[in-house]
Amino acid sequence: MNSFAHSILQNKKYGVSAVILLSAALRMFQLGTESLWVDEGYSLRDASAGLSLTDMRPLYFIILHFWAMLGGSELWLRLPAAIFGILSVWLVYVITTRLSGHRAGIVAALFMAVSALQINHSQEVRMYSLVTLFTLAEALFFIQFIETGRARNLVLTLIFAGLAFLAHPLTVLMLAVFNTFFLLNLKRDARQSAIWFTGQAVIAMPAVPYLPKLLCLCREFGGAWVFGMAKPGVLDLLRVSRDFFLWQISLRYGTAVLLGDIWAFFMLGLAAYGAAALSRRFRWQAMLAVLWLIVPLAGTMLISHAVVNVWMVRYLIYASPALYILTAMGIVSLGRRNLLVIALACVLSLPAARLGIYYTKAQRPEWRQAVSYIESNLQPGDAVAVYRYGYRYVFNHYYTAGAPVFILGSHELGRHAISGWTDSRIACQMAQIPQRNCRIWFILSEGENIGEAAFESYIKRKYRVIEYNADYYRVRIYLVTQR
Repeated sequence: MNSFAHSILQNKKYGVSAVILLSAALRMFQLGTESLWVDEGYSLRDASAGLSLTDMRPLYFIILHFWAMLGGSELWLRLPAAIFGILSVWLVYVITTRLSGHRAGIVAALFMAVSALQINHSQEVRMYSLVTLFTLAEALFFIQFIETGRARNLVLTLIFAGLAFLAHPLTVLMLAVFNTFFLLNLKRDARQSAIWFTGQAVIAMPAVPYLPKLLCLCREFGGAWVFGMAKPGVLDLLRVSRDFFLWQISLRYGTAVLLGDIWAFFMLGLAAYGAAALSRRFRWQAMLAVLWLIVPLAGTMLISHAVVNVWMVRYLIYASPALYILTAMGIVSLGRRNLLVIALACVLSLPAARLGIYYTKAQRPEWRQAVSYIESNLQPGDAVAVYRYGYRYVFNHYYTAGAPVFILGSHELGRHAISGWTDSRIACQMAQIPQRNCRIWFILSEGENIGEAAFESYIKRKYRVIEYNADYYRVRIYLVTQR
């Protein structure tokens, strides 16, 4: 094991190829196995709408619009995200190699390859792997601009910054990373700093008229669903760094959460050691990597407290490569081969265990299977009712039968959508269904939703339940008639 790891780290050709192949295998494995989930349904909705560059996060949906014309299977729809994720692993290697050498590049790319966070978002019909890819390209050209001072690299940096912004507006904080870097290095090269700020101002000017609309969209978007979320604190900084490797660990599993927190302390210690070790030889490289991690986290925390709560791990995914890079620098700075291999094994132990759970336990509701079951058991005169407005898009993707479908619940995403469901309010929703001598298939998902619980209680009390089926993960089916 020791010699094998050492050979991978030393051999540039085979080491990079092995990590890229591993990342491809992990992202393609079971890519089309699970059904689409609610956020992926929203992606299909947005991709089918008439989009412009002034909409919220439009770029991925524009790409998906044309991609979906060629196929509609889960594997096909998720394939672009997987490709973006594989390319991101390669870019992490390239960036880290420029900052700290080949060995650190291999380790950082390996961390990116096995991160459950990165793999999950490379296996869904969403924009987050594209966000990561554009951010990495932006960072790479920024590094080249620092090294060469060429206007071409400045322009490419700002182009990819714009593309990243169109994929997700929070990536604007990467410009804050670069600006902070130059402010802290004014004495190093005042001319280059002046060129950077001037170029950034020129490129940013066309976007100024859209800022008021963007702020309104951000407030509406964030305010739609964050009412139940606590604003971030110090502990969240630890846990977001843990989730950059391990993705989500349910708070119900206290031992796993505690183990993950302890592991995160160890990992952050390695990252801090890597930054300190690198700064002794490559000062600006270490500073850039540290700012890449700290500024997005601090900026998002500030926005969450001052404007609207947007503290979610997937919104911070573009900062995660900085942690992989710093941790890799810490490991390769240990020097001794045995110590390096032990540290690498310790860091990879929990991600490997997390991936074992990720691939063996269902992650998304089994809508495809549930809809297929209903279609195979429909009778003439039956009706179908789907709770939660957002799931209509997932349901419609799979549903091909002719029975009428009714959508229950609010079309909004905010508090009103899932709370305040009294019997009278539910009865108004049910009134749209022609219930005389009619069998109704009720489909409910996301069992922790309080609105869903209210609908389920109402169904049990007001209807005669002919059949109840909970065989599908996070999807429950009631076949009912009037009492």
